[in-house]
Amino acid sequence: MNIKSKTLELTILGIFSALIIIMVYTPIGMISFGVISATTIHIPVIIGAVVLGVKYGVILGGVMGVASLIRAATAPVTVLDPLFVNPLVSVLPRILIGLVAALVYLLVMKIFKNKSTATPVASGIAALCGTLTNTIFVLGFLALFYGDKIQATTVGQSVKMIFATIVGTNGLMEIALAVILTVPIATALIRYKKKIKI
Repeated sequence: MNIKSKTLELTILGIFSALIIIMVYTPIGMISFGVISATTIHIPVIIGAVVLGVKYGVILGGVMGVASLIRAATAPVTVLDPLFVNPLVSVLPRILIGLVAALVYLLVMKIFKNKSTATPVASGIAALCGTLTNTIFVLGFLALFYGDKIQATTVGQSVKMIFATIVGTNGLMEIALAVILTVPIATALIRYKKKIKI
């Protein structure tokens, strides 16, 4: 790897890390569609994982997780925010976003022979899997550690029903946003990286 390529990778890492922190602490990390709201904070993690690989994907996931934990501890907004002080809820699932997205991208790229065609497909599937990883592990750990507490704050609804509703509304919207944004941005950055290496 030449100096220009390494510098580009570190620049992308720095920009995405800063973007994640800004999104965690500002409303731009949450897009509202009427009664449905979808988080977009995981998208820079996924794009970074696809463009930069496993190591940097894990780092970006860690940045998201630690920033979420600190925000939950210092400036909670919703009733569920204090539960994210637990690193198994806030940090581990976000690290897994970067890990899964990067590995899925690499796996799909190996399957396709035409790499130029494969890049958008692989990045889209990585975005899907990365988003699902976040949703499944965050909700799973919330149910595991705080199911009774969440149940106590709801009236007439089981935790399973609440989480099923979240997955069916917010989750689907987050997947759509992740795929729509990841494919063009990641594809463009990967092409630029290839030019730098030549």
